[in-house]
This record gives sequence, structure tokens and C-alpha cells, in this order.
Amino acid sequence: MATAAAKPEVFSRKASGLSRVMSPWSAYMYNFLTMGVIFPWTFVWAPAAFPGVKVWVACLLAILFELPIALAFCWLATAMPRSGGDYVFQSRVFGGAIGFPIVMSGFVIWILQWVALAGWLQANLGFAPLFMGLGYYYKSTGLIDAAVWCQSAAGIATISIVFAFLIALLLVTGFKNYVRLQYFMFAATGVLILILLINFLRTSPAEFAQHMNAFSSFVDGRTDYYNWIQKDVTDAGVNLLPAFGFGATLLAIPIVWTSLQWASYSVQQGGEIKGAASSRTRS
Repeated sequence: MATAAAKPEVFSRKASGLSRVMSPWSAYMYNFLTMGVIFPWTFVWAPAAFPGVKVWVACLLAILFELPIALAFCWLATAMPRSGGDYVFQSRVFGGAIGFPIVMSGFVIWILQWVALAGWLQANLGFAPLFMGLGYYYKSTGLIDAAVWCQSAAGIATISIVFAFLIALLLVTGFKNYVRLQYFMFAATGVLILILLINFLRTSPAEFAQHMNAFSSFVDGRTDYYNWIQKDVTDAGVNLLPAFGFGATLLAIPIVWTSLQWASYSVQQGGEIKGAASSRTRS
């Protein structure tokens, strides 16, 4: 009786001497924590950069642009479940002479830039608001001063260096330790997002104005900040209620896309993900 020829496998090893420590669920959390948590910057930057933008329309259009890219990475990752991701895919398709410089410039150097940016984000969007909020709540000028220091050049540089050192220390202890940490980070982020949404829903515009004025009064002595800032930007020529602009919406798509394009992130750890080739196996 004839035997069926074995179906060849592409760039897949049954055993490599390494233990895969990242589940598909962990890979999803990795993608979410890497870029998903800063997606709200779209709602801050887009209206400021392009007045008249409909952010939700820009989001839908950006998803349409990103979907083919995400699907391509999904199929490549299941066909070649190897660590290295982009380099493996591009060097196999285009050859190493093209794949290496593309990935070196488009991923390695980009990640080095993100090492610095991560420190800036931690200082300006992490510690500074944390200390500022705690300082107002506990009426502590020391915490307010700490928040101001976090946003200074010395504060950003110090926090960036310490933050990079701690992350490097975590990673050299083993990838499994990062996987364990991100379970906590994912749960904590989910709880905080839920709290934020609840506060948005239960706070009226009048209550928001009252709390903003109280905060500003304590921090810098300005008693009517809510109305003052609106008058100030209006006098500068800013239209606070612009009409819808389709052109502005199209121009905002790249801002949205900066938080949607990272389908490629977890494929860099393809060799660490359990069952990374399961989709290919079923097909």
C-alpha cells in the first residue's frame, strides 16, 4: 500500500533545546501592553493637530489599512514560527541582502529609539501625573515638586536611565520572568481602564470644571482655570467647536495607525510562543 509523502514543514523545529514560555494569550497581552495602552493619545493628538477630525472615523479607516498587514503577519508567523520575526520573513522572501538592512533600520534602530521614548513616557505620562494627583489628594507640596522634577530634563534623563537598567535586569533573568510580570501588568491595566471609564461616565462637565479649578487653585493658585484656558486658546485663534472635516480625518489616520500597526511585535518571539504553528498545522 502506498504511503502518503510527508508534508514538508517550513522553518519549524520539533526540538531546539529551548522551552517555549509564552502562550498565545501571553503573546496577545504582550501586543496589548506594548502599544494598546497608549492608544488614547489618538484622542488627544488628532483633534489638536487636525481640527474638525472625527476620531472614530479615522480609527475605522486606519483599521481598514492595517487589516491586510496584520493578516500578512499572522500567516507568516504561523508558516514560519521562529524568533526573529521580521528578519526571518523578509530574509526568506527577499534575501538577506535586503532583509537585513530593512529590519536593522525599521526595527532594531526603531527599538533603540523606543528605549529612550519609554523613559520619557514613564516620566511624563507615568510618574508626573501620579505624583501630581497624589500631591493634590494629600495636599502635599513635596509630591507636587516631585511631579515637576519628573518633567524636568534632569528628571526625564534620570528616570530613563534607571528604567532602562531595571528592564534590562528583568530580561537577563529569563524571558519567563517577563511573562509572569506581564500577567500582573495586564490585570492592573484592565482594572485601571475600568476605573477610568467609570469616572468618565459618572462625572458631569460641571463637576469636571469644579474639580479642575480646585486642582489648579492648589497647584498654581489660579481659581478659574477651566474658563481661563478656554478663553486663552480662543483668543489665540483656536476654534474649540470646529465643523467636521473629511480632509482632517484622513490626515489623522497616521496618528491612529501608530497605535494599530504593531501586529509585528509579538512575532519577534515566535520561537517562544507555544503552538505558534497551530494555524498552519490545521490548514
